[in-house]
Amino acid sequence: MKKQALKVFVISGLFTLLMSASVYAQSDGRVIADIPFAFVAGEKTLPAGEYEIKRGMPNTPDVLLIRSEDNNRNAIFVVAEEAQARRTPDKTELVFNQVGDTYFLSKIWVAGDDIGRELPTTHAERALEQGESQHLTKAVKVIPCRCNS
Repeated sequence: MKKQALKVFVISGLFTLLMSASVYAQSDGRVIADIPFAFVAGEKTLPAGEYEIKRGMPNTPDVLLIRSEDNNRNAIFVVAEEAQARRTPDKTELVFNQVGDTYFLSKIWVAGDDIGRELPTTHAERALEQGESQHLTKAVKVIPCRCNS
């Protein structure tokens, strides 16, 4: 009897896990942004252009792939932490921290989702902040694309 109960418990747990993953995958999209300036993501500087941002690995929301639409050489995997919005964003946007003339990708917000992604501050960003008196935050409009690719 205990074996049967354990078996039912394990199967129902796996079913619940699989169902939540498929619901998440259905609502998962990618973001395409036309970024008009060079920017730093992770430890890499990427040139201005159109970029796709999506989950880098299946079922791993903390790893993101940032890849240029016209040139796959400009791509990087970054680790981003979950960020809670104060209020649910009504538009999709990327947030950059500007330190001097350098832009650092900071946050990714998707319209209608109160959980976003935040990239950790890099060593380069911290070093520039120490030497700069001006530190700005800038939002960039993006073209949302709800594609499952």
